[in-house]
Amino acid sequence: ASARVIGSILEFVFVPADPEAALARLCSASVRIVSLTVTEKGYYRCTDGSLDRTAPLVKQDIDEWGGARGLAQPRTAFGLICTILQRRRSAGLGPLTVLSCDNMPMNGSVCRAVTLDFASAVDPDLAAWMERDVAFPNSMVDRITPATENEHRELLRSEYGIVDEWPVIAEPFLQWVIEDSFSAGRPSWELAMPNDVMLTADVEPYELMKLRLLNSSHSALSYAAMLCDHVFVDDALADPDVFAFLRAYMLEVVKTLGSVHGVDLAEYQRSLLERFSNAYIKDKLA
Repeated sequence: ASARVIGSILEFVFVPADPEAALARLCSASVRIVSLTVTEKGYYRCTDGSLDRTAPLVKQDIDEWGGARGLAQPRTAFGLICTILQRRRSAGLGPLTVLSCDNMPMNGSVCRAVTLDFASAVDPDLAAWMERDVAFPNSMVDRITPATENEHRELLRSEYGIVDEWPVIAEPFLQWVIEDSFSAGRPSWELAMPNDVMLTADVEPYELMKLRLLNSSHSALSYAAMLCDHVFVDDALADPDVFAFLRAYMLEVVKTLGSVHGVDLAEYQRSLLERFSNAYIKDKLA
């Protein structure tokens, strides 16, 4: 285990407090990618996947749309995105890429659908331009990052002498799979992180692998382990019966998957058992 203080974040602009400062930065010609993580609820989708235009914040953004300048105070992610794109388009700066990093299947496709739906409601010409020129690549991150608990704060203080009220705890394993579809270029992530980043034409096989082997295994593990009075995932994996159950479960689930390019599914299962056993993560079963 190791700890480090992140030094690459040089500045922070909070959109609700200073929207014009944020928009000025985001509309800069040097910005080529806008990434977002707003959780599933932040997309305001109806049951059919379309944008819920009746949601209060969505309706407010639609009602307050101001033509070529977009919104003065965006209240939704897609209101902000459409304002950025509208201003860039008006200034002749060209498109950028909208990269959703939310933990949900086909996140880029979902983001594209609701953002285009919003754009259609406020400016059909903007929507047509976005549909033609703006990329919304799908992406998938596989890394266990539990919610911060007091156990994590104490671990950081006692073992590293660092006092942090909100540390981010993550396992060493990282797999970031990105659809290689960008409007205005991208960093060479695969060169900077050759063991962790994969660029591909199709993210879906990797998402299915993660959903069925990692996510469903975590759920199945929790059902059994909580009946045995375990609280943490690593403690459950130290129980021989729970460990044997989880290994057998994975062997059945993997039969539902096809081949996944660049991934040894047997090794992936072995690594999951090792990752779930990591005592430093202190991931709770519920």
